[in-house]
Amino acid sequence: MAAPGSGFIWDLAHAAGVSFRDYGERCYTDKNEPHRSRASLRGLKGHYDPAYLDGIGEVTDQQRLDEWEREFRQFEQRENLPALTVIHLPNDHTVGTTAGKFTPRAMVADNDLALGRLVETVSHSPFWLQTAIFVLEDDAQDGPDHVDAHRSPLLVISPYARHGLVEHARFSTVSVLKTIEQLLGLGSLTYFDDRAPGLLVDFQREPALDGYTVRRPQVRLDEMNPAGAPGAKESATWDFSQPDAAPEQALNRVIWQSVKGPDSEPPAPVWSAQSAAAGLDLR
Repeated sequence: MAAPGSGFIWDLAHAAGVSFRDYGERCYTDKNEPHRSRASLRGLKGHYDPAYLDGIGEVTDQQRLDEWEREFRQFEQRENLPALTVIHLPNDHTVGTTAGKFTPRAMVADNDLALGRLVETVSHSPFWLQTAIFVLEDDAQDGPDHVDAHRSPLLVISPYARHGLVEHARFSTVSVLKTIEQLLGLGSLTYFDDRAPGLLVDFQREPALDGYTVRRPQVRLDEMNPAGAPGAKESATWDFSQPDAAPEQALNRVIWQSVKGPDSEPPAPVWSAQSAAAGLDLR
């Protein structure tokens, strides 16, 4: 992915004097020091955790969350949590059905549990009253659903979020960026986030301070792919060293058959943007 000419949101934060911390985003394992990561961008130097490791399937999201929580407890003791935190939890990409590696459903469960632990930790901390967490896929086009291949799940988690709301208005990834900029008092990176609709309409004035308790996984996190799993041969040839390096559609099919059975056929992608433009309801 090419770096945007106008920079990243952490560059905007730095220019505005807003503190930030990065965990894994644009950071890669140091080949000379396999237990250390390094930032690939100058703007992250001094603002990332080198002990937060890369590697889909090589490091579990539980291990990553353990490291994030270690630093979070330090910030809690010092009362100096950065205003902006970016966290990369990559294991829901999976490694397909590569024999001897974690199954897709185990890796997705690992990812879900890590997110749940993060929310539980933050929501029981002194920072909760001033927190908003936005959870968004990094590759929305890579998992089409039955309504529209342009859709992507978004979670907004905060005492001020309207609890239980299922938003049917049309937003985009840039809307999340716009909302973070608004909450932190930042400017805009580009015309697109400046003009995008924000998500503040989904916030309420009075906070609901109930903390979240993580749900335990319903599948084993150590479940391994057998040698004869559907797509095992193909998976063994694919590059999982970085997110989205493996062929997207072929991997989607392998994951589907791993979960639904080797003879099952994944549904064809649907593109309904034209229907939306015509005023049709895509819900």
